[in-house]
Amino acid sequence: LKNISKNFSNSSGETICILNGIDLEVADGAFFSLLGASGCGKSTLLNIVAGFEEVSGGEIQIGANAIEGPGTDRTVIFQDVSNALFPYMTVFENVEFGPKMSGQSKVDRKNIVEKYLNLVSLEKDADKFPFELSGGMKQRVQIARALANDPDILLMDEPFGALDAITKKHLQIELKKIWKETGKTIF
Repeated sequence: LKNISKNFSNSSGETICILNGIDLEVADGAFFSLLGASGCGKSTLLNIVAGFEEVSGGEIQIGANAIEGPGTDRTVIFQDVSNALFPYMTVFENVEFGPKMSGQSKVDRKNIVEKYLNLVSLEKDADKFPFELSGGMKQRVQIARALANDPDILLMDEPFGALDAITKKHLQIELKKIWKETGKTIF
């Protein structure tokens, strides 16, 4: 990110500067945490990297490529998992969705889903629907689904913020294990 700025207009039509002069380089394969007070622009910056928001100024690149909208090289894992999973699909089908949409064979999809459900310790829950899962289990489904798409970067917007302290701690440990096993860049 080079000299990133982001402005919004408020309800009175005034321009509000949310981000100004942000310079940041995250190494490939790094686990990078962005910390700051509520409302300081962390989610806005994440949405810019995801390609959901355009910058008001500056440049953003992944490698030598400018970001110009969402891309398959990045996947977002949201805090509010209740809206992130397809409620009418099983755990297996939720994780399979991306590889299916990209045209992978049924055999390849099955192998991918089994690999990532095993990685997040949900292999025994493949036939369950989201309403049958705890919050932590839903978040692990979301992580498995993201990994099944084989992105270079996992963008995580307070993914464990809505969970209880014990579940949050367990998932933080799991995420560290997943990061070490996959080598993905986590932002």
